[in-house]
Amino acid sequence: MGPVTKTSLIPSRKWIATQVTALAALIVAWINAGSWDKTLMIALVGLISQAIIGYLLPNGEPPASPPPPTGESSTAATAALRN
Repeated sequence: MGPVTKTSLIPSRKWIATQVTALAALIVAWINAGSWDKTLMIALVGLISQAIIGYLLPNGEPPASPPPPTGESSTAATAALRN
């Protein structure tokens, strides 16, 4: 088990800025459409789902990377790629 880290439930300023931008885009689309319609409802579902996913995933977590190659054949392959 890894080390325990404390995290805050308060969204980051970056997350809030992203949501304000997305909401503003939805409002502009609503103004241009003239009325609330099915297309705007679909956009709202997308906005809500990206907000939830953005909130739940930690910010700045490095992507998983494959383990470094080991063994003689890996070293030879790496040397061949460098040449």
